[in-house]
Amino acid sequence: MNKPVEGETYWVTDGKEVWVAEHQPYASGGWTNGDTWEDFTGKIIGWLHIPRPTVEDIMAEMDRE
Repeated sequence: MNKPVEGETYWVTDGKEVWVAEHQPYASGGWTNGDTWEDFTGKIIGWLHIPRPTVEDIMAEMDRE
């Protein structure tokens, strides 16, 4: 599994559930939702990067509607 990149967004799992989190070294366990949750108990065991789209990607989607 690739090492997570600081500031990037990922699907994360504890082996039971899946949710979105951002990798931040300052956060407990290295993961945060940017609000109230951090990985205080170290339960994140896997992650999948969510690529950030370009402006052109978004504009192309808008043109399709």
